[in-house]
Amino acid sequence: MADIMVQHLVRWVENPDSFLYDRSLHYYVQMMSRKAFQQLMTDFRRVGSHVVFANSDRLLLQTTKSEVGNAYAYSQYILKSIKAKPLFHFLDLEIKEYWDYLVWYDEFNYGGKACTEVVEAENQTLDCVMHWQLSKFLPSPLQPIFHDWVVEFVEIMHKLKKPRTLVDGVESTPRPTQLPVRALGDDKEDRIILGKEFEKPLKRQIAGLIRRQKDEMLHPELASDYSFPILPGSHLKLSNAVLQLVKSLMQVLSLDKNITMEARLLRKELLSMFEIREFSSEARFENPSESLKIQQVICDNCTMARDLDFCRDEDLIPLEGSDVARPWKCGFCDAEYNRLEIEERLIAQVESVVTEWNTQDLKCGRCGGVRVNDFMEHCACSGQWAETVKRDEVVKRIKVYGNVAKCYGLRMLGVVVDEVLGGL
Repeated sequence: MADIMVQHLVRWVENPDSFLYDRSLHYYVQMMSRKAFQQLMTDFRRVGSHVVFANSDRLLLQTTKSEVGNAYAYSQYILKSIKAKPLFHFLDLEIKEYWDYLVWYDEFNYGGKACTEVVEAENQTLDCVMHWQLSKFLPSPLQPIFHDWVVEFVEIMHKLKKPRTLVDGVESTPRPTQLPVRALGDDKEDRIILGKEFEKPLKRQIAGLIRRQKDEMLHPELASDYSFPILPGSHLKLSNAVLQLVKSLMQVLSLDKNITMEARLLRKELLSMFEIREFSSEARFENPSESLKIQQVICDNCTMARDLDFCRDEDLIPLEGSDVARPWKCGFCDAEYNRLEIEERLIAQVESVVTEWNTQDLKCGRCGGVRVNDFMEHCACSGQWAETVKRDEVVKRIKVYGNVAKCYGLRMLGVVVDEVLGGL
């Protein structure tokens, strides 16, 4: 019974429906959890790791080891040293993946060469893992093209990770325990990494796609192949499918700092095919997905907390072409969340946005001073009063809730959003 009470303590403290709920106590628990989490990150840095990404459910570390086999032994040492401390003795840390090469954009867009377990073999088997939500916003015929070129890019960069040196005229590989001292772009011989073998086929295929798109857009039956899918996070007015493919692909290539100049030149040449300048607003990449997150949703069955992003989580978004609502399940015990309760929390967030808009302070558009006297028509510096919270930003945030309500079939949330947008 004592263990059960400890497990459910956080749920009782954070659930407004529980009799143990107190706003001050809830805030205190959140602050203590945040401080402990920051201390955990500090300890990981102290043992020589670089924190790439961290939240309450997932932690991604970059070690100083160049090979997966050496990283395995190092990771076991890290876990033992962290759990040895009394503050983190209760933590359950489990390694899910070992990455030999990783291209990271955010927690929903990443890919590379990885394995789930390390075996004692001369050559470790690595799988090509791809999770790119950017591709989901492209038309269906262009999604495999994006995937194939990213895989090709990952393969090229992964091969360059193990440079071969000449020793007495014979090629040899450096010791796997040592990292290369110089970066790939430090030497003149290494400035061209992708090369014409990668760039020429890419330019040829993009040129063919441009011609094909121009021809097929004239036929109503074929034009539907270039229509963008409507997803919960869609917020951009996209028109040119091939251009969006180029912008998304070049955004992935630019993540590797070793080919910064080469990627910029390739991007400039590809944009010139569309008669678009390199630094124009049309050439700027913007993430096609918005974010709508509910933090720390606690499962009633196993008490595990999880952040739900209704615009980006793949296990929440309805399947394409399916009208049946997809159940929202806990990732740990596979139990289903209370859909009505989550919808009510989304409605509460909409109401909080509206309340923030209605109760905002006015500030001076010239000096930025806050209005303290309601009878002052102008600021003391003769500036006009302006809004603290921009109306366009509020409308944009509310429309995201409307898209989520439409895609997930949340009727109550949809009615509230329609009323709010009508009042704004």
